[in-house]
Amino acid sequence: MNAPSGAQSDDPDVLRAALSRESSQRCRADSVARIQTDVVDLAIDLVVHGFDIEKLFGGLTKKMVEQTDSRVCAVWLLDDEQRRCDMRMAYIVDRFYTRDESGWKGLAFPHESLGSHLVAYKPGWTRTIKYRSGDPRLPEAVREFHRRAGVNGMIVAPLLVGGRTLGWIKLSGRGTPQSEELEWSRVVLIEAIARQAALALHHSRVFEQSRLEERRKSVLEERNRIARDIHDNLAQGFAAILMQLQAAQRDCRSDAVAMKLETAIGLARAHLIEARRSVVTLRPKLSDGEAN
Repeated sequence: MNAPSGAQSDDPDVLRAALSRESSQRCRADSVARIQTDVVDLAIDLVVHGFDIEKLFGGLTKKMVEQTDSRVCAVWLLDDEQRRCDMRMAYIVDRFYTRDESGWKGLAFPHESLGSHLVAYKPGWTRTIKYRSGDPRLPEAVREFHRRAGVNGMIVAPLLVGGRTLGWIKLSGRGTPQSEELEWSRVVLIEAIARQAALALHHSRVFEQSRLEERRKSVLEERNRIARDIHDNLAQGFAAILMQLQAAQRDCRSDAVAMKLETAIGLARAHLIEARRSVVTLRPKLSDGEAN
């Protein structure tokens, strides 16, 4: 392990500065490692006990705000077609907001404008982007909000997994802009969070797809079972009744009884047709690949 630059100096000021830099770097490294460990533990816990994406990102955004002395950490997610991006949740000061709660509509930030920008700004799909207050790349509505709210800038990192962008995580603060050293630390932290969050989000979607597929299979199996029951019991029962009625009709000598038998035959035939139609409807239609 290399000694900090200046650590061999006899000048107390140079030595103090070197030790201060080393201490700061160690603190940042420890902070990154601690956050990544917490994220992994949180993701594992959620997977084991029932994955909840809001709980996951609630924990992540809270840690980001607290660890970086920021004001807001928010999450935008892309739709399946990757054409629209919506803010899904945000941790602001000391409270976590989601789209399903009443306080969401009261948030003043122009998240729709920023969402459109995130989709359109292609460099941000693959790398972290730092925006300063009044950054010309941002929509006017966002710049105006930053001016009014005193936002000193923001950092936006893509949620990337396997070369696919799932969304973005944004960190912003107010007041005096932080030093370059602290700014670098925030970038490292948000990128670490983004990597873990993207992986957890990907796993959650794979898990959800698997769950839906299992549910679909269960539904198909139940429909097949009902179709078999209708075919083997109800339809065959109506067919047997119809045969007996038709036999009785052939031997009938009374016009009144014959009319009643005709009515009963009509009803039996109609219900038999309906039962067969139900069997066809319940049985799933096979694709070409499944048919083979």
